[in-house]
Amino acid sequence: NQVFGDNLDHSETLFVYTRDEATGGAFSLAGGQPSHLSSFFNCRIYEQNSGAFIRSVEYGGDSLGWSAPNDYLQELYGELELPDPSKPWARHIVTDDLRYTTYFYPEVYVANNPDSPDFGKPIPVTDYEDNFRRYHFSLYKFHDNLTKAAATNDSWKDHLQYRLAEVYLLGAEAYFHMNGGTDATALKYINTIRRRAFTGVPNSTDTSHDFTSITLDTYLEESARELCFEGNRWYLLKRLGLLVERQGLHYRYGSNTGNIAPEPMAPYMVRFPIPQSFIDQSGGAYPQNEGY
Repeated sequence: NQVFGDNLDHSETLFVYTRDEATGGAFSLAGGQPSHLSSFFNCRIYEQNSGAFIRSVEYGGDSLGWSAPNDYLQELYGELELPDPSKPWARHIVTDDLRYTTYFYPEVYVANNPDSPDFGKPIPVTDYEDNFRRYHFSLYKFHDNLTKAAATNDSWKDHLQYRLAEVYLLGAEAYFHMNGGTDATALKYINTIRRRAFTGVPNSTDTSHDFTSITLDTYLEESARELCFEGNRWYLLKRLGLLVERQGLHYRYGSNTGNIAPEPMAPYMVRFPIPQSFIDQSGGAYPQNEGY
């Protein structure tokens, strides 16, 4: 629960983008510019028509609500329960995986509007509206307790870009490809991640959640549980030749449960377009990537 806490100067950290409001304000300055990462992936709970919520630092303050963890990711952490099947957006996951309770905002929010008759009461999942911007499974990793005010998207929190858990997972992947799913070193590395996830203790000796073998799917699922929204999934899937397949299987968009739609990815999109300015500078000698 300290990995993405207020202080990122700890033993998990390998590479951090630092920001500092006092010396910042522009990319040309030492402190850089503020980030909106703490607003991208969390819902606007304060827009609920019930009036039970107001903007607060505790719930992420002002939110853009542009993107959110999908059902595929949420269900990787445990068993899905629907308290009211007629309200499929009201989801509950039964899990012992501590990443679910530390890397994401709670399923159930406590009313924080002093003018609401429900002030101080937990609002059940079945009482939220079917509007993904107003209520959705939301990411907490970039939450900012210290520098982001309730009424702004600007955050000066440092951004943890590369951390020790990713090294363990990359090590597990390498040994898996070299020696197969029962490779002892691959299992040691991936189970180190799992033991911390279920006990909260680094270097735990609790084996109750260990994998005894690894498949490509189980590796990708564990990587998603641990590293989701940290900026590496695209590169992992592209490296393994699975980007188009997995995008088609799992990516969805929509504003509520009644209009969710897939967004298939064309194969040529595994490469980005070459900027036209670069092509022009080359005198046309450098071609555009196929499909653009």
